[in-house]
Amino acid sequence: MTTRVAVWSQVLAPGERVRVHPLSDFHLTGATFGEDVKEDGGRAVIKLYRVAIPDDEDEEDEDEDEDEDEEKELTFEKEPVIIGHLVPGRVETQMLNLVFTDDEPIELEVSGK
Repeated sequence: MTTRVAVWSQVLAPGERVRVHPLSDFHLTGATFGEDVKEDGGRAVIKLYRVAIPDDEDEEDEDEDEDEDEEKELTFEKEPVIIGHLVPGRVETQMLNLVFTDDEPIELEVSGK
């Protein structure tokens, strides 16, 4: 049996959130600094934002607006899940083991250096 594997990468700039809406399930296995990292003692924090689960009141409103459901804007959680830290000259690669499904869009952000 043959298993197909696709390699995917995403460059994150500090303070910029990037939305990922996978076309199929995907496995996030690592994060690393780029080639030209500066050793200045700072650190980078890798953040994951998940789609917010609507309140019960929001669900009632959604039932009324089922016809308009096609292009609703997703709302993401305000507080991120910290999935890693990178420190120039010490920890420049972070191994991860996160699996996301095709119906689970996420946003990624890096803060710091």
